Amino acid sequence: MAGFAQPVKPNRGGVPGFKRLRRNNYSRRGSVVSPQNKYSLKVDHAWTTSHRMPFFYNNSNLNQKVGPGGPPGLPLPLWDGQVQTFETEAFRLTYDWTLSPRMLNHFAIAETCFTKSAPRKCHGGWKDKICMKNVPDCDINFAAATFSELSSWGATSFTAPSSRFGQ
Repeated sequence: MAGFAQPVKPNRGGVPGFKRLRRNNYSRRGSVVSPQNKYSLKVDHAWTTSHRMPFFYNNSNLNQKVGPGGPPGLPLPLWDGQVQTFETEAFRLTYDWTLSPRMLNHFAIAETCFTKSAPRKCHGGWKDKICMKNVPDCDINFAAATFSELSSWGATSFTAPSSRFGQ
């Protein structure tokens, strides 16, 4: 794994003998971008003046990924950040029946679904270069190394099955 760090040379100053010279002494102006798409739909239907049926749907997704200039800090595969995807989908259907000016019958059904995925996705064929046989794919779960006096290298993914929460 140390071979991947060979091109990374200190580029931040520090006084020799101080921990700052050894810790976080490499800086890169990369970025993480987070484009987000949102849309919703609302429909209200009046069957009669006393019978109404509104429907609402909402979708939102956020895709956090490494920017075009590479990640901030250490280059891939040593970058210790993550890419993430969040998706939320919700709907609500209601039925309102006005029985009198003082009495309303209201029925509602709704569901909200939230999915979060944080795959590492370090493309570059790391599986063939660093993974041991029969271990998780290093292109998704690149090995992580931590040091007492240096920045951590690599990161793992946190991917779990989608969650569904009904209302």
